[in-house]
This record gives sequence, structure tokens and C-alpha cells, in this order.
Amino acid sequence: MKQEDILYEQTGDVGVLTLNRPERLNALSGDMVVGALQTLNKIAAEGSARALVITGAGRGFCSGADLAGGQGDSRLEDSAGHLGDGMRQGINPLIQGIVEAPFPVIAAVNGPAAGAGVGIALAADFMIASESMQLLLTFSRIGMGLDAGTSWFLSRQLGMRRATAISMLVEPIDASKAEQWGLAWSATADKDLMPETMKLANQLATGPTHAFAAQKRQIREAKEITLAEALDREADVQDELIKSEDLKEGITAFRERRQAIYSGR
Repeated sequence: MKQEDILYEQTGDVGVLTLNRPERLNALSGDMVVGALQTLNKIAAEGSARALVITGAGRGFCSGADLAGGQGDSRLEDSAGHLGDGMRQGINPLIQGIVEAPFPVIAAVNGPAAGAGVGIALAADFMIASESMQLLLTFSRIGMGLDAGTSWFLSRQLGMRRATAISMLVEPIDASKAEQWGLAWSATADKDLMPETMKLANQLATGPTHAFAAQKRQIREAKEITLAEALDREADVQDELIKSEDLKEGITAFRERRQAIYSGR
């Protein structure tokens, strides 16, 4: 990965990770995926950010894996030439890392997102869609199955019929439809994308970070467990959070009828 292929900036408690190969619509090389994952892991380990924005440089978010080879070698395969093992070492941990990040993640989708780029956008907790955005599952065009978590996200968020249609027919989802279908939290004009995204990111960064992390985990798990199990885990989560400074501050602020000031601890 060239150093500039992944950019990271942080202002206050908000980090911005930019996929930075605009000349290739931010197509993902193997090294680029590793660089994004390393950046994500570093932020999580250091606890330096309380919200993260993922976006793309130029006129597109991410066109998926770089299939052109050469300088932008996609490294879809591992050293033994196994496609699946290459995914397990690359894009899969990145998608898992975004989903399990201990802070809110926002995808600011600034134009086309295709293939694995759709997976990255859907892995985030929030998607803000620019008016020029299109989500496009291009796998069928080259005879591939779905990957980068798109089968999991779309079947749960859209249902089987819509997920099947947009994948097999390669039907694009524009910003308006993404908002209507609940994939995007909001759709906005291109010029307003980053201001609106940063407004949301800063709002989230002032919230109870540990509670957000717990809520993300609870919502992910809820569809796979019974109500009784969910109730039991909710009790465990409250036992865990009662030890946090944020919950103590939240209760104190409620009693004092003032706005809580959360520290993320």
C-alpha cells in the first residue's frame, strides 16, 4: 500500500478515514484493505476517537476490489491461490472490524459504491448518502457470489426478495431509494455531505461511548437469540455499564435536570 492510499485525520474526538485512490474510484488493493484495518484497529486500541467517518476521495466512495492487477494488485487470492482464504485474511476482518468498532461509525458515501465498497458502506452504523451516490452489487457481472458482508446486510435490511433482485439484476440503489428503504440514515446534496456527516459524528462523539458500543452489540445479537436470552443479556449489560463514569454522569445530570457531559469512560 502506498502511504497515501489510506488517509486518517482526527479533529477532537472524531476521526475521518479516507480511501484515497480517486483515479481508480478508490478501488481496493489487498494492501489498502490491510492499511484500513490497521488504522481501524489502532484507533480502537488507543481509544483516541469516539466516532469515525469513512469516506472516499474524489467523485466516488469505493468501486470494490481492484481487479486490474499490476500496480493496484487486488490480492484477492492468498499465497496458495485460494480466493476464499484471501478474503478471510483481507476484506472479511475489515468488515468485522467496522461492525464491532467500540464507537459509532458513519459511512459518508460520496458517489458510486460497488462490490466490496457496498459492504463497507453497509457495515457502518450510519450511512449518509450524497445525491450522486449509487450502491451497485456488481458481482453478477463477473460471475461471482456476494462478498464483503453484502449477503448478510442486505438480506436483513431489505429482505430476501429485494436483496435477490438487486444482486442478480445488478439494480442500482440511488440516494433517495437508500433513504426510503432504510439503508441510509439520510440523503443530502453533494455539497452538504461532509458538513452533515461531521455534524452527526460530533453529536455521537459527545455521547456515552461505552453505552453506544454495548447497544451496537445488543442490536447485532438480537436477531439470533430468544426474547428471554435478550432480557438476560440486557441485565448483564446494565451491570457492566453501572461501573462506567458515563452512566454515573447521566444519572446525576438527570437528577439535576441538566445536559449530561459524557467523557467516554
